[in-house]
Amino acid sequence: MAYGAFGTGRSTSDLWVTDLDAGTTRRLTDDEADSNDPQWSPDGATLAYSASAPGGKDLVVRRVRSGEASVLAPREGTQFPSDWLRDGSALLVTEQAGHTGHDILVQPVDGSAARPYMATPAQETAARVSPDGRWIAYTSDESGRPEVYLDSYPRPGRRVMASAGGGVHPVWRGDGRELYYWQDGALVAVQLGVPAGDWPPAVGARTVLFRAPYNVAPNTMYDVSPDGQRFVIVREP
Repeated sequence: MAYGAFGTGRSTSDLWVTDLDAGTTRRLTDDEADSNDPQWSPDGATLAYSASAPGGKDLVVRRVRSGEASVLAPREGTQFPSDWLRDGSALLVTEQAGHTGHDILVQPVDGSAARPYMATPAQETAARVSPDGRWIAYTSDESGRPEVYLDSYPRPGRRVMASAGGGVHPVWRGDGRELYYWQDGALVAVQLGVPAGDWPPAVGARTVLFRAPYNVAPNTMYDVSPDGQRFVIVREP
C-alpha cells in the first residue's frame, strides 16, 4: 500500500509503502517537496505521484525498487494522477489550471503532450479506468452537485450517471461488475451489468456498505482490494 504522510518533524509529505503481509513500512521520498497522491503502475514496479513545484504540483514517476525518479511533462498549475491506463502507457490526471477549474487529462508516460479527456466549465475529478480499459468513471458537478458518471474510453460520448442523489470518488472492483463511491459519509456499492456493444454497463442496485468519517478532497482518498473485500480509507481528522 502506497500513501503520502508526514514523518516526525517534517513540514512536507513523503511517500511511504507498507507491506501488508510483512507488516513493514519504508519511506520512498526524503526531500522538501510535498509528495502525495501515489498511484501504482499496472505491473507494480512504478509509482506516479504529485510533487510540489513552482506555481503548483508536477507529476513524478518513481521506480519503487531503484528509487529512480523523473518529472513527467512539467507545466503550470496543479496536476495529480488518479489512475494508470491498463497497458501502462498513460496516466489519468486531474489538473487545476486556467479558468475551467478541475479537468481530466490523459498524460502519456513518454512525456509527450497530454490531451483532454473531460474539460468543461464543470469540475471534473477523480477519474478511474475500468478493468477492461473501455470505460472511465469520474466525478462531475455539472448537474449542480457532485455525481459519479461512466463514459467511454478513449473518447467520451456514451455517458451514464452511476450515482443517485450525489456521489464522489468512484473505484472499480477488480472484475468490473461493481463500482464504489462516497455519498454523505457512506460508502455505496453499485452493481454493474455486462456492457452491451458500445454502451456503458447498465447501472443496477445501489447498496450502502458502511459509514466512515471519510476525507473528501479533489482526489480519491481510499481504495479497495481487487476482490472488493478490503478497503483502505483516509479518515477525516
